[in-house]
Amino acid sequence: MGSRLSNTSWCWSPRVRCPEHTPPLKKKTADEILQEKFEEKSYKEWWAENRWKYVEGKVYDHTDNDWSS
Repeated sequence: MGSRLSNTSWCWSPRVRCPEHTPPLKKKTADEILQEKFEEKSYKEWWAENRWKYVEGKVYDHTDNDWSS
């Protein structure tokens, strides 16, 4: 137990002074929200134009000519 001077008498363990907690969420400012929306919009426009470079198309097997038999 702690002493009255060290202010640890309330704690069950002198090594752990406060329970684990998550920090409060930081609220976004209006500028940050606008910036995020702009980045998302510009990314979607870029992806619409450049999708073909990064997405593999379907590969067809042209050796199978069943339609003629």
